[in-house]
Amino acid sequence: PGGRASGRGTTRTRLRLNASVGHTALRHILQRGDYIKAWLLGITGVTLGVLVGGILNIAIIDLGPTLFPLPEGIDPNDADSLEANMDRMGFENFIAPWLAHATNAFVGGLIAALIAASHRMRFALGMAAFVLPGGIAAAFIIPAPITFLIADIGFAYLPMGWLAGRLALALRPEPSPG
Repeated sequence: PGGRASGRGTTRTRLRLNASVGHTALRHILQRGDYIKAWLLGITGVTLGVLVGGILNIAIIDLGPTLFPLPEGIDPNDADSLEANMDRMGFENFIAPWLAHATNAFVGGLIAALIAASHRMRFALGMAAFVLPGGIAAAFIIPAPITFLIADIGFAYLPMGWLAGRLALALRPEPSPG
């Protein structure tokens, strides 16, 4: 027991020291607020990007048959009707869906990047990557020619997120460290 007493004191000292270091680090972060503010801005940017991009996506999809009329007898809200009549649809009938997906990724990525405190390209690409699984899922649910699927998944999401990031960096350069 005699030898252990000094060991317990050492452990208590270590625990106090660790708690003090943790408390000091937390106080430092809260005082500066930079990290929390940066994360909150990034999350807010991606959230607004997803919302605005999603609204634009839906609007363009709904407007598509008005701008590019479908052949007679095709119901754009019925996957079976689309699949049965896919051979009757022309190139122009796939412009609106591609434009909707590209606009979603570009505008959403631009909003996310412009709001972000730093790492603008990461937030723009992150927003585009966030909506990409929806596009992949739609590719399995809604029938479409393979050429459209390649153009849609390959060029409407991450490349548009990258372009949004480039534009955001041109409009609002990254803050210099320090």
